Amino acid sequence: MPLNTKGHTPLQKCMRVSFFNIILNLLLVLCKAAAGIFAHSTVLVSDALHSGADTLCTVLVLSGLGYEAKHPGMRAKKVQGGIIAVLAAAIGATGMGMLSGAVHILCGHRELPPDRFALVMAVLCVAVKAAMYINTKRIAGQSRNDCLLADAFHHRADCMSSLLVVSSVLCARLQWAVPDAIARIALGLFLLASAYSIAKDGIALLRVKNPNPAPISQSARK
Repeated sequence: MPLNTKGHTPLQKCMRVSFFNIILNLLLVLCKAAAGIFAHSTVLVSDALHSGADTLCTVLVLSGLGYEAKHPGMRAKKVQGGIIAVLAAAIGATGMGMLSGAVHILCGHRELPPDRFALVMAVLCVAVKAAMYINTKRIAGQSRNDCLLADAFHHRADCMSSLLVVSSVLCARLQWAVPDAIARIALGLFLLASAYSIAKDGIALLRVKNPNPAPISQSARK
């Protein structure tokens, strides 16, 4: 999903890719909601709501980039720090949701098997989210923008969440409960660790007193 950003300034590239991601997320919300309703998959409907929250997060990033364009300097860096902290909280909330879902399954909750179309849509969503992560991280690296890089990590978390949706839909079709719960627990712990790493960098930007704050840590960039 290459995005042509030739001839644009680094900040313009960041704003362009953020706007592009908002459009894609809105399309994902509509497609996943429709597929979940017609294919009888509550997991896919829940993931559609998650994508709606992702859209709001990207809107927040775009607003922060616009603020940086008008007010460059330390104040913009602190705004970026706040946005990074919010994105970390969103990733952490996704991780908590995964753990909660695992407990729900282990307590004996069962769903009606969804149609095959739900599985196809879930796989397509993984591909789109992976492309969004790769494209956003590429632009963030070129522009050296920590705010957009944090948003890229958010897309990575969303991609992994979408992988879990694929697993959940498949397990629901095969009536496998325990493997689904184990996958949710593993992914939930990974997302919580990622959120903690990114949140530390956001807080560091909020507290820094010099004009050259440290970028997002190497552990979070991996």
